[in-house]
Amino acid sequence: MIINYLLTWSTTGFALFCVYVVFIFRTGLVYTARKADGTLKKKVPLSGVLNMLAFLCGIVWLSF
Repeated sequence: MIINYLLTWSTTGFALFCVYVVFIFRTGLVYTARKADGTLKKKVPLSGVLNMLAFLCGIVWLSF
């Protein structure tokens, strides 16, 4: 029972995380906060800030 529960929710969390990562890379959201050399921009656009917050909230949410 417990193993089935853990397997179900860990698989669901893994799938959701993978979909999110693929989505942000395919839409270019990951590049809104970075320069071409990989460093952060001095002024990060709102979409970049929201993307970073959504990623952090997703990690915290999946850990529960």
